[in-house]
Amino acid sequence: MWNSYKPGFVYENGTWNYVSYDTGVGRRVTPISVRNNEFKILKYHDFARDNTSVYFKSNKVEGSDPNTFQIISGKGRYRYAKDKNNVYIYVRKDWSIFKIINADPNSFETLEFPYSKDKDDAYCGNLPLYVDDVSKFESSRVRVLQ
Repeated sequence: MWNSYKPGFVYENGTWNYVSYDTGVGRRVTPISVRNNEFKILKYHDFARDNTSVYFKSNKVEGSDPNTFQIISGKGRYRYAKDKNNVYIYVRKDWSIFKIINADPNSFETLEFPYSKDKDDAYCGNLPLYVDDVSKFESSRVRVLQ
């Protein structure tokens, strides 16, 4: 049964790979083009880095800074990470990671999902909401118009 295996980064046959399992395909191996001595699996095992990039599963996180990258929310299905340049939202059991558009990593804070904010704006998922006064934004007061 394939579900008994955990996906993750594996070094085999001289190459780093991201290995996943599913019932339709079985063992799926995706090579990652990195130097062995530069590659490090991070605390949250869906992430790794080398000297130039961060990897989420088998995908390079474009524009990421491996020296400052950190997970800032490790609970729930949707999680957040940041580095010195960007803030990211990702789905734990999916292959998706997105930059939160225009988010400031230094002042960013998570709110009740799917909302977050920084010193300039509030966000729903990875999209800015362009609020007039972010200091008054409360995720519990957001109402969906029908």
